[in-house]
Parts: sequence; structure tokens; C-alpha cells
Amino acid sequence: MHTFISGLGIPLIGSRVSKQICEKVETWKEFRDLIHEDFDFTEWNGFGPEMNSALHEFDYTEADAIVEYITFKPEEHQDKTVKLDSTIFVI
Repeated sequence: MHTFISGLGIPLIGSRVSKQICEKVETWKEFRDLIHEDFDFTEWNGFGPEMNSALHEFDYTEADAIVEYITFKPEEHQDKTVKLDSTIFVI
């Protein structure tokens, strides 16, 4: 879902911010409910008044229509640690 949100072209809302949004909400409906309820996104760490305004002033009409045909899959968190057991370094 974060890729969809960042791809909408909402001013000041890029990949990093959309990932933060998706850490707080699980569904598009939850996100849209926050917008409809005039939620103050500045309550979340890293969100300023300009971002809050951009989220509330954006026209979601087309996005809402598209979402009806999309199924968002939960992002799989992969273990990105690299194990160096049995690795030999020659310096």
C-alpha cells in the first residue's frame, strides 16, 4: 500500500513518508477514515503541518476508484542480516 500512496503524487508524501503511514494504518479504508475524520497527522513523529495539509487537500477521487480493483498484500519483513559464520577474510 505504501507504494500506491507514494505513487499518487501527493505533495511532500514520498516513499519514506508513505511507509510511515502504513506502519500506523493497515488498510486503505483506515487511511481514508483518518482523512475524513480530519485527523491531525502532526501528532505522528516526523509529520509537519505542510504534510498534514497536503494529505487533507489532495483529491483522492481517482485513487478511491482504483483501490476497488487492487488487493494490497501485507509487506513481508525479511531478515536482512548477513551471517558471516564460516567466512574467511584475507587482508
